[in-house]
Amino acid sequence: MKQPYLLLFFLLFVVSARSQDSLRSTCRDNGPEDYRKTIAQYTDYLAKHPDNQQALYALGISYYSLRDFKTAIAMFDKLISINPHYGAVFLNRGICKIMGKDNKGACEDFKSCIEMDKDYDDVLEGKSLSAYIRDGCK
Repeated sequence: MKQPYLLLFFLLFVVSARSQDSLRSTCRDNGPEDYRKTIAQYTDYLAKHPDNQQALYALGISYYSLRDFKTAIAMFDKLISINPHYGAVFLNRGICKIMGKDNKGACEDFKSCIEMDKDYDDVLEGKSLSAYIRDGCK
């Protein structure tokens, strides 16, 4: 009687592994059409897996690449609500905030990024985050 359960577990594992491979492969985008395809794929995936961090991150990056900063920030906000210790998300959300003319919010995100993760080099105008904070966050 255990064999059907083992088979079911194995099938679920294989399907899950394949969908993760599919998600990883869609991150190799080149232009607006590729980003739109990625957005469609990740949106469909999130309908079934609403808290998937990889999908939310990829959506944020894709919307950023399409210059839809407001939606990118919303994706990063959701990701931060799931994992508030994901420093790189604060970096990317901060960059989106700069593009949306929210320098104060960007500075807060960059400070959070450094506290949790690291001081990224050559991010903004050739500066590290700490240099940007020192010069642009007054």
